[in-house]
Amino acid sequence: MRAISRDRLSDQLHANAFTWAEPISWLAAIAGVILALLALIVALIAAKLAYDQLVIVEPINCASPPR
Repeated sequence: MRAISRDRLSDQLHANAFTWAEPISWLAAIAGVILALLALIVALIAAKLAYDQLVIVEPINCASPPR
């Protein structure tokens, strides 16, 4: 069995780390975009519900006395 030098082993570990780091960073970026879009949708729904809860005051007709 051949002995692997420490530098060569370190290089192999770094190569493996970089091959895994790129797809994981792409997945993290895609997940971040999806979460941002979901947060935007939730904020829009919350704004719509808050707007629907506003009390719309109709103008008072001053010509006729209140009953």
